Amino acid sequence: MSTIDSPVSAAAGVVTPPPGMPSLFADEWLHQLAVHYLDTFVAEGGAAIKFGIDTDSDGEGLRLGIENQALERSYLVASVDAGNIRVHQMEQLFYAVCRQLPWQALCEGRLLRLVNELGYEPPKAGDGSFIARLADANGLTKEFLSLPLRRQIQERVFRERTLARDFRVAMTHLCLAALDDAAGTSPFPDLVAWLTGTMVGLTQTTPYQIFSKINRHSARHLFESLTHWIAQCGEPGLLVTMQLSRVLDSRRPAAGLHYSKANAMDAYEVLRQFIDSAERLSHCLLVVIADGRFLLPQGKGVELYQALKYRVYDEVHDRRRANPLGSLARLRGDLEHV
Repeated sequence: MSTIDSPVSAAAGVVTPPPGMPSLFADEWLHQLAVHYLDTFVAEGGAAIKFGIDTDSDGEGLRLGIENQALERSYLVASVDAGNIRVHQMEQLFYAVCRQLPWQALCEGRLLRLVNELGYEPPKAGDGSFIARLADANGLTKEFLSLPLRRQIQERVFRERTLARDFRVAMTHLCLAALDDAAGTSPFPDLVAWLTGTMVGLTQTTPYQIFSKINRHSARHLFESLTHWIAQCGEPGLLVTMQLSRVLDSRRPAAGLHYSKANAMDAYEVLRQFIDSAERLSHCLLVVIADGRFLLPQGKGVELYQALKYRVYDEVHDRRRANPLGSLARLRGDLEHV
């Protein structure tokens, strides 16, 4: 496949790749991501960070395409747009992902796996508490089942060393609340507020032995814990799409966030850290989407931050064929070449 020959306006977010850099049809790249990552590598516990640079449009079609592929495979999906989320701040990125997750369902999924490990029949769906439905399914009393399940939560959640301390404490309380209505429902609004950045003050979390808000340092460890937790709850994995086009804008927009060059460098540093810590993630695919301005030597493209550029650029490449599994793909086409 050849590169795109005709130059296009950078202001429109459509840019020809540098000479000699081959590109792919967008639908081909999405197919390769689905087959080699969503179907196998990520589902089996791997993690990857991919950059899709749409040289024909703003990348919205790419985002929808990969998200649909993930949803078809029952992945959890979170969309992050730099236009309304401060992607240069790790804690804001973490909050944005957490706001899109079904915390009650995740905790019940973890309880189901614990029930299976104990050898009990899983409960049927219904309106009653998890422990009541489990008791009905097995012909046992709630009191009889509560002790072994609470012990399992202690051993498999509270003492789970793949989870950061505050995260596993939070998940322990959420699992206990999901197990039995008698434990009260307050852990869910309080701890979900902590996870999503909507917490008013630490008085909401101190009863659960969590004494600090999430900051840019702890957020990365909590994100790593989140990817492990999602798999432990029985989900195939997590897809996060990050739309970066707003970071590349030179003029302040009429609405939404504006990024200075310093902010852009901070956003690239966040992505660089994701790449360098990929081995600590689990069952996660992060797809970064940007328009062609990301490739330009001027402006706020990746040239601004060499530490990221040299982690994603394919300095050695075929002159005519693009590598669909490379870290960064230059894409063209309207997603109709199926």
